[in-house]
Amino acid sequence: EFLLDPNEVRARMLKSFGTENFTQPQPQPQALKTTTPVFGTSSGNLGSVLSGGGYHAGLKHHQSTVTRSTGEWVDR
Repeated sequence: EFLLDPNEVRARMLKSFGTENFTQPQPQPQALKTTTPVFGTSSGNLGSVLSGGGYHAGLKHHQSTVTRSTGEWVDR
């Protein structure tokens, strides 16, 4: 009973958000463009984390902590 028809979902979204958000998708990218120069170099780190680079780096770091111990998984 929770499965919704895509058309019904679209209709509900149009009701809740209004058509303006769909006909004008520009405000969000503009906001992102204006905030990225403020972050500077940290935006690159943020981008790598969002793209999965930070996640993989965290995994590598976690693996190194495992190998540093006697082969046992150090939890926390």
